Amino acid sequence: MKWKTVLDNWEKGIIPRLPKDVKKPFIWRTSCLDSQEKNNFQQEFITEPFLLKNNQPDSSDFSKHLNNKRNKDEYYAISFKNLSGDTLLIVPKERHGKNFSSLYYFMKESSELQQKKFWRRVALEARNQLKYCQHLFISTEGTGVAYVHVRMCTYPKYYGNSELQYTY
Repeated sequence: MKWKTVLDNWEKGIIPRLPKDVKKPFIWRTSCLDSQEKNNFQQEFITEPFLLKNNQPDSSDFSKHLNNKRNKDEYYAISFKNLSGDTLLIVPKERHGKNFSSLYYFMKESSELQQKKFWRRVALEARNQLKYCQHLFISTEGTGVAYVHVRMCTYPKYYGNSELQYTY
């Protein structure tokens, strides 16, 4: 499948589903998205034991953005730059009693509507970012902050030894 199809689907509300073999929290990485959206979409789900142990959501690192008056009308998801400014983060708004500590739990516990709005935001932000750069890497990591956040970066940040880092 091409990246264009994936982004179009996310914009239309066709949300990604967990593969049947994914039964535990994971790090999610995608292949490079080029500015023409013509390259192939690939993804990997890397089971991460730390995410299973550290499964209590803690959005405190994002609280200034989640509670910012500018974002008060954003009911489903927000976006903002990380502290160093090299990565755009897309973060779902909190829901009482829901575990959003990682993408795995978000996909299991959030409402379908919130997932649709979240992934639509990811697609829109990716397309917006591509106006200013040639390519993006879209991923989650989660061992630093126990609250789901999709990252968009111009380099394969936290891709470790993944083959996807070479998909320019």
